[in-house]
Amino acid sequence: MEPPSDNELVQEVRNGRRQAFTALMRRYQERVYWVARRIVGSHDDADDIVQETFVKAYLALGEFRGDSSFFTWIYRIAFNTLVFDHELAEASRLLTAVARAGADAVIVQDLGIARLCQALVPELPLHASTQMTVSSPQAAALVR
Repeated sequence: MEPPSDNELVQEVRNGRRQAFTALMRRYQERVYWVARRIVGSHDDADDIVQETFVKAYLALGEFRGDSSFFTWIYRIAFNTLVFDHELAEASRLLTAVARAGADAVIVQDLGIARLCQALVPELPLHASTQMTVSSPQAAALVR
């Protein structure tokens, strides 16, 4: 007998059988863990992200339409958790520390980080930075 599909498990959870969500967690927790671990680096932080992801998924299961695979949907929840809960909190902590250390300006490349800087440390001037990759001899001659 084949194991139930993701959509069948989702339907079981919606019908009140919470144990079906445990099956979905077991099926995908390692993949979500490694997505998180590659981004945050820390085992403990990755475990926290996995836990937050599955709690959010369980609470939002009614919103899962099945237009994409369950893993795609849960991956998006994990990614948003990483970006909005973890990475922005870390950026906020670092920007506050930079301002407290007496920096006289902040150089940024990302518009989102620029907006975050303006919100957290409006007293620090912002300077934009760009990068250019030179990959051909002709381009190298132009930048000399």
